[in-house]
Amino acid sequence: MTYTNDFNAGLYVRGGGRDQNLIALDGILVPSPYHLFGIFSAFDADAIQFIKIEKSNFDPEFGSRLSSIMNINVRDGSADRAKARYSLSLISLKVTLEGPIPIGTYLVNYRTSYLDILTRKLKPGGFVVPYGFRDGMSKVVLKPFARHKLELVYYFSKDCFDATLVEGDTTAGVYRWGNFAKGIAYYGMLLDNLFLKLQYSRSDFKAKWKTTETPPTVYVDTFFGFEQLKMVFRYGSMARSHVR
Repeated sequence: MTYTNDFNAGLYVRGGGRDQNLIALDGILVPSPYHLFGIFSAFDADAIQFIKIEKSNFDPEFGSRLSSIMNINVRDGSADRAKARYSLSLISLKVTLEGPIPIGTYLVNYRTSYLDILTRKLKPGGFVVPYGFRDGMSKVVLKPFARHKLELVYYFSKDCFDATLVEGDTTAGVYRWGNFAKGIAYYGMLLDNLFLKLQYSRSDFKAKWKTTETPPTVYVDTFFGFEQLKMVFRYGSMARSHVR
């Protein structure tokens, strides 16, 4: 696996293109999980438990891809007590909340850029950062019975690039794009060696660009979505590891 340069978060596996990798969040397809046209990831590492990458012999659950499959597992929330964390970096502020709930746990993670907001507030009429992003994910895990659990996952990312602030032309336009994904999944051991996963998921990618003219003479609106219903059975000794 390689990167083409230091300003690209996309993976290139076995000579394939970046769009030939399937990227999933707890099994939910996420079409374009990047901020700033692919420079860095739209997933916050604080909310991730582990990442599984397959370069060959792909799991039938995910279908076929030419290069690789990357399945990102969202971390379960804390089961002992409620916790809250926040951090501030050079470009973003992020907050994570997690804790126990009746028969389960929750986790909520939110991240936002702040330079675009600060420059608009502190220097009106002066230099303004033309780009901003938001992203977040949440996960609720319910375990009503031993060896059975229900997971609800939600994810979103939003980006906005205001070209009017760069070119000084009020008709240059504003470009907005983002991902939205949600899913519900049941995991259970039906027998000692028989595991079942049943999952419904929906993911959408939206992109919009338009000038600030009234009415706009140029307008671009792109949308595509994926809806899946999956039933996966696993039999044998490895089945026990899927439900803890």
